[in-house]
Amino acid sequence: MQTINEKPKICTKEWFAAELRKSNRELKQLRKQVADEERERKSSQVELFKLRSRNLNLKNQNESLKKQIKDLSKLPDQLQEVIFENKKLAKELNRRKGTENPYGLSTPSSKQVNKKNSTKDNQKKRGGGKKGHKGYGKKDFTEEEADRLFILKGEKPN
Repeated sequence: MQTINEKPKICTKEWFAAELRKSNRELKQLRKQVADEERERKSSQVELFKLRSRNLNLKNQNESLKKQIKDLSKLPDQLQEVIFENKKLAKELNRRKGTENPYGLSTPSSKQVNKKNSTKDNQKKRGGGKKGHKGYGKKDFTEEEADRLFILKGEKPN
């Protein structure tokens, strides 16, 4: 809009040419900016795709590692079971070899496999009476000889 005090602009051919050149320069700059922005957008899309792919791979690795940790957390319990089984088998082996008594320290001398002061020859001999020997053991009481008679539940009297 022109005000009253302003002089009207004279539009000449040179002025139009200058304005056209100025507009073309601005248009060229804007097109260059648009092209730069488009290249940046494409580059960002490629980078986004790579990051999403990497993220998916890391999630898969994370799940795999969680599973491995879960499996590894069971190892101490399994180790304890194996140690217990090993001790049990070692004790059984020692008992069979004769280096350990069946009831440990509380084994009565009659049940000990190898007595401390016995010779190798005596250790090899079988205990008990001789074969074919009649033997005399303690005999049962008859009812008349007994002071008291108890009948236990679940047992049939004779």
